[in-house]
Amino acid sequence: CRRPLIKESMSGEEIETRGAAAGAEMERLLTVATRSLPVFAMRPGCRPGQNISLHLFEPRYREMVRRVMATEDHLFIFASSSPEEGKRGTVVELEGATRVQNGSYDIRGTALETVELQQVWVEPDTGGLHYANVHLQHPSLPPLQPDLPRQDA
Repeated sequence: CRRPLIKESMSGEEIETRGAAAGAEMERLLTVATRSLPVFAMRPGCRPGQNISLHLFEPRYREMVRRVMATEDHLFIFASSSPEEGKRGTVVELEGATRVQNGSYDIRGTALETVELQQVWVEPDTGGLHYANVHLQHPSLPPLQPDLPRQDA
């Protein structure tokens, strides 16, 4: 005996609501992507939601700013210690960068989400700039609604 996929007592509105929730979850899952992002490391790091203001003067981090500003989404990772696989960092959206006369940069941004660093390496010809692969959620998506209660058939 097979159970019906939709309980007959569910209203059309309930079915529509559940379908919309399932569609939203599918959209969220489709936006999860593995990205390679540069890593800036300095204690104490940062937390999601925090506004970031930094003065970057090391050649590798000046290169990081140039590379990040050349991308469409302006993202980098802010780690609290030397980047290593399995450690955590926070993805930051770079919102502005001002080049100072000596070649350093004053930057500002917003911390978006905490991620686990995977496959960390030093990018060649950057003076020691680390990169890491991370699983990243699309930052523009709204938070998901809580799951609807299940009904047994």
